[in-house]
Amino acid sequence: MADNVPITAGSGTPIAADDCSGVWFQRVKLVDGTLDSTTPIPGDANGLRVSQGAALWPAGVILQNAATATGVGTAMDVRGYASALLVTNNASWTANVYAEASVDDVNWVALDFTALVQAAPDMLSAIINNGQTAFYRVMVAGYKSLRARITNYTSGSVTVTGYLGNTPSDYTNVWVRYMPTTSMNVIPTKGTTDVTASGTISAQNSNPNSGTPTANSTVALANGSFAGMATVSIQFTGTWNGNLQAQGTIDGTNWVNLSLIKYQGGQISLIPGVVAGIYSCDLAGLYGFRISANSSGTGSSAFTLRASVASNLISLGVVGSIASPITLQSGLGYPIRQEDDASADGNPGMAILAVRHATPANTSGTDLDYELLQVNNGRLWVSGDNTGLVSTNNSSATPLGSGAVFTGTADDLTDYAAVTVYVFSNIVSATDGLSIQQSSDGTNWDHLDLYTVPASTGKSFHIQAVAKFVRVVYTNSGSAQGSFRLQTVLHKNAPRGSSVRPQDARPNDNDMEETLAYQMVFNGTTWDRVRGSVANGMAVDVTRLPAITKGTQGTTGVTTQDLKDAGRTSVRYYATNVAAGTTGTETIFTLTSSRGTAATTTGTSFTPASGKTFRIQYIVFTSRGNATAVAQVTTHSLRINTAGAAIVTSTPLVLQARTATPATSSAWDRVQIDIPDGYEIPGDGTLSFCVTANSVYVTSAPTWDVLIVGYEY
Repeated sequence: MADNVPITAGSGTPIAADDCSGVWFQRVKLVDGTLDSTTPIPGDANGLRVSQGAALWPAGVILQNAATATGVGTAMDVRGYASALLVTNNASWTANVYAEASVDDVNWVALDFTALVQAAPDMLSAIINNGQTAFYRVMVAGYKSLRARITNYTSGSVTVTGYLGNTPSDYTNVWVRYMPTTSMNVIPTKGTTDVTASGTISAQNSNPNSGTPTANSTVALANGSFAGMATVSIQFTGTWNGNLQAQGTIDGTNWVNLSLIKYQGGQISLIPGVVAGIYSCDLAGLYGFRISANSSGTGSSAFTLRASVASNLISLGVVGSIASPITLQSGLGYPIRQEDDASADGNPGMAILAVRHATPANTSGTDLDYELLQVNNGRLWVSGDNTGLVSTNNSSATPLGSGAVFTGTADDLTDYAAVTVYVFSNIVSATDGLSIQQSSDGTNWDHLDLYTVPASTGKSFHIQAVAKFVRVVYTNSGSAQGSFRLQTVLHKNAPRGSSVRPQDARPNDNDMEETLAYQMVFNGTTWDRVRGSVANGMAVDVTRLPAITKGTQGTTGVTTQDLKDAGRTSVRYYATNVAAGTTGTETIFTLTSSRGTAATTTGTSFTPASGKTFRIQYIVFTSRGNATAVAQVTTHSLRINTAGAAIVTSTPLVLQARTATPATSSAWDRVQIDIPDGYEIPGDGTLSFCVTANSVYVTSAPTWDVLIVGYEY
């Protein structure tokens, strides 16, 4: 018949309808959409029946493809997913790989993750290659994109592939929230149809990592059958006594060992033989899962595997008190530490919260109840027990008779740092009548602090605890006391000793706190104190002073030396019979330098030794007329250049003198310039000096001499 049915107004084929309060509604029956088929889609009073379609295995995204340098690689879209599985290649490479996530593809943050092959995995911040294929779980809920960033690259080829999972299953997360009930509600997330597998293991798998497994050596979920599922539960019974390994694959060929969780047993790396029980393992992002007998054994064990979409998230609604504490099992993703665990850099931990209170107060109603830590202004409230203890064993107010003795009993000083004894008596004590005694055993009182207590004067004495036990013994003098007050206080912190005014007298038993220091000298063999007296001050042995060799003032004295005489070196510069240049021409001298008894040198410019000072004591300039009787006048100059070698034009010109001879054959003229305090030229390594002269004459040039005498120091 035809597929379409015509409807004629007023007559024709009846159409199914429902009269609802005078209004007709057409009734529609859901059937199979195949043409010419009338097979209905089943349903009942509870609703439409829905069958799960074929599982879809999510394709992986290559985040780093054989990378050989640092870089961010390719990002993958993680919207709508809770976790991702990162898989590294088994090539050997040296680098750090960080998982980074972003909500806008602009700002990226590094995420922590776990290695699924560890027995009890800690949170990691970077993948460091171990030379084999490895799986890592990272939580991506709420993010837009995920990438694998390579840093600190050194060598090798790095490949990282990402696979997405619908639910997180690597951690057991517990959320505690306020709910308007008085009970604890445990609400697991319910999944849809589970995937199951079962079988028996009775042989060792000879191909544990790739290839076809040995018969009866594995029980596996069908590859790709559990896509989108988070967890597999494993239950087995039997007598197989070899170790059993949970394994996963993303390509159906290469298998990697996984860690498991044993119910009421914590995180484990493998299932020990003949330890029947229920275990669970992370599935999110995997393509295949199996239990494999990777070690030898005997017997056989039956396995049942069940994969579920359900996550491990549990919501705990709590109001009021809980009858018993919640125990977080070790190995369920929490950083729980055992008593003997060694600490390590990078270990995760749990934050401990405290209650903010401006003033500390009890938060519970009964002694021995649990209390919360309390803070204020970022500081934890603590109460140091600094209170002292008044010793009833070594305190008394009973007056003593003539020569009577009060003897206290031992107090334990283990928890105390110091002892203060206060005493008042209207009668002076016996000499050294107050004895504060300490003992290591409470029997032998070896350490004594002795004081004489004056009459009618309250005195306090402070001593340091040096032994385990202390007691006080007080001996009265020859008269009976009218009043007596003795009190001993044990201090957990050493208090400050009593103060004494500068003008107060210092008797030997004064209760002041003094610090004595000695000036010490070494006599060549031992150290000794410097002597002195009130009348004469510090003693000085004048017989050790060197003898005075001149004068009659005394037989001993102290010689001194001026700084300019310290380490001096005698220096002379001279030149003789220097021919003058043409009339009126400035001519530089070539001088000979003589230092101490060292060999002489010559030059026209001289620089004092660096760090020294050249002190000129006197200068002699001389000019001699020519054998031909001709008059001449010569001007002599001492020049300085502060920036380098001195030349005929250098300035400043610091000293000048003139000599002249008449028209007499070979006539002489000489001038000596004495400088009593000296003229000093500093030696800075650069400043230099020279001597120049010029003569004015008609014909026949004169000759010159110069002598400069001084020293460097």
